[in-house]
Amino acid sequence: MPNAIFTKGFATSALLILCGVVSESTNHLMRECSYSRGMWLASPLGIPHPAPRSRSFLEVLLKWATKLIQNNFEICLMIMWAIWSARNDHMWNDKMESPNLVMA
Repeated sequence: MPNAIFTKGFATSALLILCGVVSESTNHLMRECSYSRGMWLASPLGIPHPAPRSRSFLEVLLKWATKLIQNNFEICLMIMWAIWSARNDHMWNDKMESPNLVMA
């Protein structure tokens, strides 16, 4: 199934929308991208790096669901939504706010 970005004629490569460094993947978008890491650090939880790279982001998310207190897990979900929203805002509206501003 082709990526929707390409079928809409938006992009000609699979470079990550926020950092333009590597092919987009959930793991990179949510925890490895320099922009995303800035959002995690600027968040109320102040997480410098959300998880070890040896695990998939889905594994990390499932672990958080069982280990974190509910409020902190909800904050993590909101951070992920903010990262996804910032990605889409940059892709579709050519807008890019700093991680600190998004998390404020």
